[in-house]
Amino acid sequence: MTIATPSPTTVTNSSSTSTAGLIVDFPAQRTINQSSSKTKSVTFSSISELRVFRRPTDSENKMKSYCKRDYERFNLERNIDTLECSMMLATKRGELSPDDTCMCVGLESFLAPDVHKRMKKVKRSREKHVRVVVEEQKRQRQSNSFDHEAISLVSRRSSFNARVQSYKLAVAAASVHE
Repeated sequence: MTIATPSPTTVTNSSSTSTAGLIVDFPAQRTINQSSSKTKSVTFSSISELRVFRRPTDSENKMKSYCKRDYERFNLERNIDTLECSMMLATKRGELSPDDTCMCVGLESFLAPDVHKRMKKVKRSREKHVRVVVEEQKRQRQSNSFDHEAISLVSRRSSFNARVQSYKLAVAAASVHE
């Protein structure tokens, strides 16, 4: 496989300090030089290495992960924070300070039910996408075949709506910056 890539951009500092070319030397006058484009090739190894680890015991898993009670507490705290933020937004319409809005960061999808529903739909869509790709890999493994293109096609079909949405967001963002 051959991939044509432009050569990297080199940033040099015209001053003679020891921090030449570093971002900390930002205010100093710098020039940008770009070398001519070269074709670079990429190869992949036909041999893979698989490492097998001992399955952790239940007690080991319990020591390093959250239990059901922890998740319940996290959800309760999130619900309390969401309620507090919602009440604050309702009482301080138009008078929000940066500290007030900072309190609500991360709770946006819980403040509006329709946003929360959309977020759940996106999560289910991602899970379905992973499941579809893994099922195709499993199908190929069982038939002792490996077809990169078939996996790619399954992935493209499964992620079509997400790609369309990403494109729309990119176009909208670009039009804002024009």
